[in-house]
Amino acid sequence: MRVCNLVRWTINELLRRFGVGRPSVTIDPEGRRATDLARAVQIAPSLTKSELDRLTDNELDTTPAWLLHCPLSHPKVSDGVFINRPVDTSRSGDQRYVDPYCVSVRVDDALDKPRLAFRVGDDGRPFASIDAPTWDGSGFRLHHFEFDTSPDFTSPNLWRTPTLLTAIDGQNLGDDRGLAHYVMQTRERNQHSGLSPAVSFPFPAAAMCLPDRRSEIGVRHIEMLAAALGSEGTAAGTIDAVFRYAQAKFAWANDTVFRPPVEVLRSSMGGCGHVNFLAALLLELNGIRCRGVAGFDPALREAYPGAGHTAIELLDPASDRWEYFDPYLDIRLPGRAASQLPDDPEALGIRLAEISPEFRGLGDYIDLGRIFRYRIYLDPLERLPQATMLQLNGQEDFYGRHWRLSGPSRKAGPCPSSRRAIHARARFIYSEQPISTSYLTTTQAPVASPWAYATI
Repeated sequence: MRVCNLVRWTINELLRRFGVGRPSVTIDPEGRRATDLARAVQIAPSLTKSELDRLTDNELDTTPAWLLHCPLSHPKVSDGVFINRPVDTSRSGDQRYVDPYCVSVRVDDALDKPRLAFRVGDDGRPFASIDAPTWDGSGFRLHHFEFDTSPDFTSPNLWRTPTLLTAIDGQNLGDDRGLAHYVMQTRERNQHSGLSPAVSFPFPAAAMCLPDRRSEIGVRHIEMLAAALGSEGTAAGTIDAVFRYAQAKFAWANDTVFRPPVEVLRSSMGGCGHVNFLAALLLELNGIRCRGVAGFDPALREAYPGAGHTAIELLDPASDRWEYFDPYLDIRLPGRAASQLPDDPEALGIRLAEISPEFRGLGDYIDLGRIFRYRIYLDPLERLPQATMLQLNGQEDFYGRHWRLSGPSRKAGPCPSSRRAIHARARFIYSEQPISTSYLTTTQAPVASPWAYATI
């Protein structure tokens, strides 16, 4: 089971980062735990007593959270320190694209490449399309698009469609340039064998505003990026643009250290909390309130101690309700908060991982609904201490509604991407199976055509 691919920022790291799990000083620890357990049974009837008993003392703490609702005078956004780790150069160019067994895909120069057209669409956003030559072979002919401000497609502005799953080899990597990409596996949950031959940019092209030198990226680029994503001027448009940008741009990472938003931009990768918290900051800089929410299923703790997930919720300006927002996993659930997911049919149908046969007494799959049976709420900018569902005692909706929102500084400046060339490329992948979100096995290696290039 590959739970770790979905939960790179584990609950253990979240608890370490935000101080939960540190021993608390009590006069009678055993008596305090018994009192907390008795209260928790009443506060969270959806969790059994045996499941609650698996929680640590701090997770079981039922101290009312009302004392926590005193925000600091001003939110802080810290510039990160570049994670100075060497980039793996053993894979470069087309060697980064691999089959399900992590073997580099062979490029056959004799194959026809797509006829690629790239122009500005009627909506003002770049639009790319391919005209595929006639093909009546066996299996499937997939295709991929890539877009970048660099002609060698290595800058931090690079994004792909469909978004490809990456093979993560190593922890706390400096950036994504050495990662291998599975050409037959995608992180997009709405993909199937009928890939669209046309792509309209899912976010404003002005969002491709990062400098080519990753070490030059700083807080002001987050502000510039937020302005670009919010340039259409509507809350709904901004929310959709931030979601699509964060989903398309960032590879999954195996991090054992906290990767702040600046580092996510510099590296083009991050764990679930890292990517989703960058999305929260981009939304907040556009005036949309967000909060972090982490969850896990206590029943899975002994079998899968790291099987948790960190997402965010945004406060929908139209309905004034919290909405689950998770570009890392490509999941949006309008009108539903994380507290509703354990009973939500759609969330229960979103399978994140398969449970190993030796633990089948815990069920067949880990789904999104059960991941949020126990919940921790937090402020990504740390203006307010985190609070658990037990501490909030039925008032989970209240957390995060009152802190002062962060706004852009006067130093951000205009975004220069509108004056930069944007490069596109596309190619075919000939495969015996369609693209999938699942882990595949094949008997015949996929083969790639040469790339077709265009620029606007």
